Amino acid sequence: MCQEHTDPQPQPAASIPLPPPNQETLRHILLGDYAILRDTIHTLHRLGYADAGDWSKPMLTGRGGEYVSILTQRRASNSGERPAEA
Repeated sequence: MCQEHTDPQPQPAASIPLPPPNQETLRHILLGDYAILRDTIHTLHRLGYADAGDWSKPMLTGRGGEYVSILTQRRASNSGERPAEA
């Protein structure tokens, strides 16, 4: 006996919340050996700059033992205008 295969109903794509327009975003990217990457994250934590848990989990980049970790900081914008370029 053959069972008929039915495809499940397509599910809508999950929406990704966008930051409000009055919010500024800054991303810090660390690239390097695992040990110094972790040391840098903990140093920045000790200095009060960012909690160590706010960084992404270190991931291999595929380049000879190099790792990457990212910190995203957001804050309310004072204005929507960018400073004039020098």
